[in-house]
Amino acid sequence: MGTNNVTIVGRLAKDPALKGDEESPRLHFTVAVDNGKDRHGNDRDPDWIPVVVFGNYAEAIARHLGKGHLVGVTGTIKSRKTLDESTGENRSYLNVVAGNVEFLAR
Repeated sequence: MGTNNVTIVGRLAKDPALKGDEESPRLHFTVAVDNGKDRHGNDRDPDWIPVVVFGNYAEAIARHLGKGHLVGVTGTIKSRKTLDESTGENRSYLNVVAGNVEFLAR
């Protein structure tokens, strides 16, 4: 049996997108996680982590999040596969499914 818990802290890369319908809303956003500097003092590129929030919680936090906000996210990593209809190839994606989103700063 495995354990799948993740905690990330970073800034929203852009305004979140509320999708779905009233019965099954979901909120999508990307968190840019800072990777500090390399040994020469140059900024490393951030990690871009896709996050999704489901249900009433998605609607509740959608009104308070925006580009640049610093957030802490805890949740689980989920994978999904889709078929790219244009190429016929299978694509794999990872998302953090958030159980909690903490607003740290604007």
